[in-house]
Amino acid sequence: MPFRRISPVAAGVVLSACAALPPDVTPELRGVVVDQATHRPIADATVQIKEFPQSAVKSGGDGSFVIPALPKWHAAWAPNTAPGYHIASEAPGYLARVQRWDIDDDHAQIVTLRRPTAIDDLDD
Repeated sequence: MPFRRISPVAAGVVLSACAALPPDVTPELRGVVVDQATHRPIADATVQIKEFPQSAVKSGGDGSFVIPALPKWHAAWAPNTAPGYHIASEAPGYLARVQRWDIDDDHAQIVTLRRPTAIDDLDD
């Protein structure tokens, strides 16, 4: 069976259908991590957008953090149109937590973490 050549136009159509769209960016996310019971700030907590592990940052001594805007690529046939993100947070001595943030304004968010209790040990 002879080899058939694909025209450059046909190849361009196929490749452009598979190409990713230019990146959107995540918003800059600001907030503070606090203890759920005492409302005191938690320093050195790790906070990240779960869908973007490269976004991980540490909270400062006052519990504050800033996750800078990041490029987010998505396939041309499946754009990411979700209005929010899953924010994962953890700190030594606290239970890790994932919460959904709906991104509809520019104010800082509060992340609350709680210490494990005897009831939490029963879940294992």
